[in-house]
Amino acid sequence: GGLAATTRVLIANAAMEAAGGPRGSFNPDLVFSATPVVPTGGPITISGPVSATSFSAATQGAFTSGAITVAASTTGSGNLLVNAGGALTATDLAARNTLALSAGGAISTGALASTLQGVSVNALNGSIATGAITARNDVTLGAAQALTVNGSIGARSVSGTSGGDALLGQIASNGAISLSAQGAMEVGKLNAARDIRLQSVGNLVTGDLAASGGTPTGANGEFNSVNLRSDGSITTRVVFAKSHLNIFANGN
Repeated sequence: GGLAATTRVLIANAAMEAAGGPRGSFNPDLVFSATPVVPTGGPITISGPVSATSFSAATQGAFTSGAITVAASTTGSGNLLVNAGGALTATDLAARNTLALSAGGAISTGALASTLQGVSVNALNGSIATGAITARNDVTLGAAQALTVNGSIGARSVSGTSGGDALLGQIASNGAISLSAQGAMEVGKLNAARDIRLQSVGNLVTGDLAASGGTPTGANGEFNSVNLRSDGSITTRVVFAKSHLNIFANGN
């Protein structure tokens, strides 16, 4: 089933209990604050929704859960942190503060949201597929294989790397947008307050691009510039750069 906690949730190896001290003077705060989180030997599966004021889980195997909602309070950090040695599968995940996912295998989730901080998703040996992503601070995505975001991204700065193809929708950034793919890349409409950098080994396809916020500074146009590079072809729509526009393609 699910988990409904009035305070914090920690799912980890039983060895972490020792961090709290002897039973007569056991302090759970020491366990929840201990780092690194020691992973369980087997997989973690939560079939229902989870609510807590902080959520941290670590496993050497796979992690599977329903929706997780973390709201900060005096008893919890508001962070949602998951580290899996295998695949990581979940539905919608929402954190008041930091939302960070890391897995040795593929990562597949619904929508991801951080109300006050950022979102980080890292698949060390697999692909990433998520729903829409929203964050007040930065969004960082790193996939050893394909990277797919089925929805929009709204954040400060957005960076993403893919060891295969990359497919992303609309992105609105209060900072910079930087995406790279070892395969083909297709993105929707991108609007950045600073610069936009897209690089792919395969063909690159984009929607409208705008790097128009702030005031350009520096002769090299490091702000408000659009830079597109592809070893294949580049297909784009309306492009606006308040500073420099650079397009390099080895294909058409």
